[in-house]
Amino acid sequence: MTTNIPLEFTLLECQPDKRAAKKIIKRGSDAPVALSYDYIKEWKFHPKSLTGLDAFKRALEWLATRPQWVIVRGAPVAGLDLSGWHVRQWASDTPTLKAVPRQWIALDIDKLLVPAPLGLGAYVRQAALYVRDGILPPEFHGVRMIGTASGSTGGIGPTTANLRLFVTIDRPIADRVLERWAKSVQVALDKPIDAAVMRTGQLIYTARPVFEGMRDPAPPDQWVFWLDGEDRPVALDLTRYADVADEIDRHTNSVLKSCGKDWRAAASAMVGVSALGEGDTNPSGAKASTFFDPLTRVIGAAVAQGEDFDDVVGFLLPLIAERAAGDASRIRHYSRIWIRQTFKKFNSKDAIGGKVRELTDDDIAWFTEHGVDGDE
Repeated sequence: MTTNIPLEFTLLECQPDKRAAKKIIKRGSDAPVALSYDYIKEWKFHPKSLTGLDAFKRALEWLATRPQWVIVRGAPVAGLDLSGWHVRQWASDTPTLKAVPRQWIALDIDKLLVPAPLGLGAYVRQAALYVRDGILPPEFHGVRMIGTASGSTGGIGPTTANLRLFVTIDRPIADRVLERWAKSVQVALDKPIDAAVMRTGQLIYTARPVFEGMRDPAPPDQWVFWLDGEDRPVALDLTRYADVADEIDRHTNSVLKSCGKDWRAAASAMVGVSALGEGDTNPSGAKASTFFDPLTRVIGAAVAQGEDFDDVVGFLLPLIAERAAGDASRIRHYSRIWIRQTFKKFNSKDAIGGKVRELTDDDIAWFTEHGVDGDE
């Protein structure tokens, strides 16, 4: 039973003129443009302790309509003035947050390939069930947990899901251990499960975006919802994928090092190529031929070298088609749009709607007239 499990976290509150949520604007027939979160230097810290998932769900429902609030896993350091405003720091010489083992985790699923129409906003719950029972490790299958829409839910297409899951675990586990576990799952299963949300001070965004000129693609009953199942905490197997993930990581790092600045050579050596030997999987269920992590790292390397997007996509699309031959769904997923979104992510930009366009001077004038701040 999860009824009596203590669930502790810290709420961070920003100034009322700031926004810890995306703003998504649609002008006429143009594609929507997503403005990123405001730059927020200082926060007020509100440590919270709840009991059981029911209370946690009520908190998430409250947070869904409050764009000045977010969650972090860490706790304020001893002696911090909770009435004041503070910089969010946890790895510096003057931290304001400290790591505390917690008995819950958030799973951030970002741009996951799913069967149509599970990527649409009205199908977030079904997409979450697909993730829980078909994507995550077996200890998650059939377990009662909370699902939420994310800021990108419903904005990419019918076969791309974005969502979060919140679930209790059977013992408090340190953040660094959880981050290492999440990274091993991401790498070994070749799935976009973001390990960063396990960090002590990483912001876990909980508010729905602010929409202008369009409706939220996720209806209110899909913002925060139950995934019904067995009411028990998840007994995480921290070692199932560790060796496999380490081997894949060693292979990837070795390729990147040997290729130097030649990201094309690195892509040719890694994308869809087995790092584990013969066969499609090993006994843990890990994928031998991976796409997500190699593509992400190669695109990051190309961006770091100042490569032009058209050159990157012109090289990667034929490579993906060759390496994923016979897997039409994978080819559709790792499309020009996916590459563009990943490319823009490394440039600290974001866009939705199946199309991407740059802000024009006319856009900027319109945003200024309508009181919009932030960057694309």
